[in-house]
Amino acid sequence: MKSFTGEKESVTAVEERFCNFRPGFFFGVLFSLGIVFSYFVIFDGASGWWALLLLPIPVCAVIFYGVRLKTLVALLSLAVAFVLGFSLFSARTQEFEDGKTIEGEYTVVGTVVEKWENDDYGAVVLSDIYIGEKPSDFKFTAYLSASFLKNIALSDRLVLRGFVRTLTDTYPDDGFLASEIADGKKYFSNAVESVQKAGEETDLFLLVRARIEEVVQAGMDEDSAALTLALLLGNTSGIEEGMLENIRAGGIAHIFAVSGLHIAALYAFCRLLTDKTGFSRAPAWLRFVFVATVVLFYGGICGFSSSVVRAIVMCLVTYLCRLLWINYDLLDSLGVAAAVVLCFSPTLLFEIGFQLSFTACLGIGFLSGVIFRSLGGRAYWLNNLLIGKEELAFRAKRKKRRVPLGVTASVWKSFARVVSVSVAAQLGTLPVQLNAFGYLSGWGLLLNFFFVPLISAAFAFLLFLVLFTALLPTAIAGVTLYVPAVIWSALSLLFVAVDFSDFLLVGSMPFGATLAHYVFLLTLSDKLNVKGAKPIFVLLFLLLTLFAAFAPYFI
Repeated sequence: MKSFTGEKESVTAVEERFCNFRPGFFFGVLFSLGIVFSYFVIFDGASGWWALLLLPIPVCAVIFYGVRLKTLVALLSLAVAFVLGFSLFSARTQEFEDGKTIEGEYTVVGTVVEKWENDDYGAVVLSDIYIGEKPSDFKFTAYLSASFLKNIALSDRLVLRGFVRTLTDTYPDDGFLASEIADGKKYFSNAVESVQKAGEETDLFLLVRARIEEVVQAGMDEDSAALTLALLLGNTSGIEEGMLENIRAGGIAHIFAVSGLHIAALYAFCRLLTDKTGFSRAPAWLRFVFVATVVLFYGGICGFSSSVVRAIVMCLVTYLCRLLWINYDLLDSLGVAAAVVLCFSPTLLFEIGFQLSFTACLGIGFLSGVIFRSLGGRAYWLNNLLIGKEELAFRAKRKKRRVPLGVTASVWKSFARVVSVSVAAQLGTLPVQLNAFGYLSGWGLLLNFFFVPLISAAFAFLLFLVLFTALLPTAIAGVTLYVPAVIWSALSLLFVAVDFSDFLLVGSMPFGATLAHYVFLLTLSDKLNVKGAKPIFVLLFLLLTLFAAFAPYFI
């Protein structure tokens, strides 16, 4: 067996190792912990004693791997990750606090990058803004009536006049929260007197997004168009509030937040084109450039949200490592993706969308393989049962290779894959959902079995169909988008006919319980060699985990 560096390791050493060191994953974890530590210091006045919570990581590394040069280099990189996370979050917070405070009548000029509206009111978010005659690096949110929003589109350059305030002024006692500065929206106005257009910006992503919205709304009925735009762009403002709440109660609202599900479906579709068609004869680097261009272009249309960037980084890093024959797994790519996203915006760590996205992947990385195997996911047992031992042996002898799975066994394998991923993701996000929303959907597991495979199969096709329609005259949209509109109309009946709020599990999880939950998932996974490791290693791991769980209540 070979390590990442190519050094040979003895079988005995590998068997006694408690866990494998994944550099990308641990770098992302320490980067995140540095941000958390900075948050506590800045907002809660925590002392340096909180750093004791990090003891399990270096102690475990030294004990499990020994004091060697490789271990020391790993610990140094983890220290760099922690300091980098701490410094970037502190700098971003200070930058936000030091920004100019504004309150009064001003003229604001900026480009529309976000827009949402209900029946009577809505809002637009402007970037590249000027307040008065002075530019600002932050964003501006204007809450407007429906009459103002009627003729406003993405990429429009607007001139607004109204009473402008600074976000920090709304929290005179407690300051502001990290989640509220993650997207840089520092200024706002809910008393706009006038709005005028000053032209359009030539932002390709915004123009494509606006064109998509135009053709979808022209080619579908109101409800189907709202669901399509929510799925493709993450814009749920058009969905009727009652239906949206029922979708959330059903536990599948994540399909309308562009994230790993969508990027993975698009990535898989692109890989299918590059690997199973004539394009497969093209050089590997050209195929990689094609896949990267497609997913990055879609990410730009969606505004490069944190979940989108995370998914793009994970897919492209994994693809690149396969091309370069580098041993790389899901947890490593997850850690790298987290570090990349947080480098650009460390405050995103406190956004619910970021937390749900990464904990879902964490759950999948820990448990999906274990659940898949426990369900007999490889389905050879079912193949043997259906074919019969004598026939199986005869075929294997004739062909001198493993007998391919039959139709029934293949269906079971696909079913086991969907079940394992869905259950693992639900377990991974459980603490975040409870603490953020106060409840879990009892229907979520069942509905995800249906909707996740459906979206995975249909998303890329729907996206390319809409993009193709956007190249044609708007009048044709009703023809090209007819079938998706009918399907959405049928699916929406489910959320009109059934009230999913009847089965909600209410509660929350404190810090200690949350940490214990993830440690429990880790012990259930195949990431720890509990049987092969020495008992003292396992005992020390449990003691250090208990220390980290309860230390916050005493420091």
